[in-house]
Amino acid sequence: MDGTVTTSTEPERSLVTSLGIIEGEVLLHLDVHGATPMRRLIRDLEWSSPLVTMALGALIREGLVRARQHELELIIEPKRPALISEAVPEAWGG
Repeated sequence: MDGTVTTSTEPERSLVTSLGIIEGEVLLHLDVHGATPMRRLIRDLEWSSPLVTMALGALIREGLVRARQHELELIIEPKRPALISEAVPEAWGG
């Protein structure tokens, strides 16, 4: 080592920021695909398994998703129905 310090031009993202991004990606994935096995979420989201697991735990604690076991698989599903189209009120031109 020559004693020089190298710094990255890209700022470090905090764990909290990364988890928030992953939580958003999980919710979007569930909106599009519906209930999904945890293994598929980890594969599709391309984040590390521990980070996806932490994000899922946070979403479960927040009450936004639920997990249920189906045979040997853990299924993650949104607590609300996916992509519901609500009628536009008449006052808004609906």
